[in-house]
Amino acid sequence: MRDRGRHWLTTWQGLTDDDEHAAHMVLTACRMWRFAAEGVHCGKVDAATWALGRDPSLAAVGPAVRRYTTGGHDRIEPAAIGHLLATVLRKTAEAWEGRPHGGGPGRGSWAHVQSFGTVSR
Repeated sequence: MRDRGRHWLTTWQGLTDDDEHAAHMVLTACRMWRFAAEGVHCGKVDAATWALGRDPSLAAVGPAVRRYTTGGHDRIEPAAIGHLLATVLRKTAEAWEGRPHGGGPGRGSWAHVQSFGTVSR
């Protein structure tokens, strides 16, 4: 997970203006962070709630959840996406520091997970 997650988070940093995939990027980043911190696989909304509980300044999360749950089109500011991605990159690096490569807390790797999904233009 460490390498794959870092790959997608850094790739998405160059796609913060990709409005079509904004909610996917934001919510998947929240899932990556929770897994890195706690070893918990969870749904997108649960991960978003968890992330906001740790950092209420993540302004991209609320609109992403509303898009995901209602099918609406709340604006997700590119700067807010960038802030979230930078936060998740930092927090996942802190969580993984000193752990075996690829594993979450007390867990194996994410080898069984095919992909978080591809966002391309």
